[in-house]
Amino acid sequence: MVKPEVSGNCRKGCKKSESVAHLLGACPKILFSLLKSRHDAVVLMIANEVVERLKLGQKFNLQDMGKRLERRRGPLSIVLDQRTYIEGDQATKKTSRLPDITVMNTKFKTIHVMEIAVSAEELIKDKFAEKMSKYASLCENLK
Repeated sequence: MVKPEVSGNCRKGCKKSESVAHLLGACPKILFSLLKSRHDAVVLMIANEVVERLKLGQKFNLQDMGKRLERRRGPLSIVLDQRTYIEGDQATKKTSRLPDITVMNTKFKTIHVMEIAVSAEELIKDKFAEKMSKYASLCENLK
């Protein structure tokens, strides 16, 4: 898999050391397209599990990604869209705080925000800290 080179640099030209982990999850030259498709597949898998467990009806399809998708049953709803606006978070429309999956229960007044990250193993702790920091003020605003 790794292209033998004397320099050991990434074949995509990012000047980092090439490794399988780097190519699959950390190379900025290929990161967006590969991770976006993997990210969307993981979001879809998790969202469909929620839909099934909460009995919210028809599952989501990969072809629908990028559109506002919603399923409702009584007080429960799931919204699958990176452009979701959560009432009470005035900054959401202006910032990158756009959750992948939002599950709401109006009866119990709960909101579960699911932010999915697909990254190289060595970046998992950093991504977790980034996501927690990203939504900390939203959590405070919604209390």
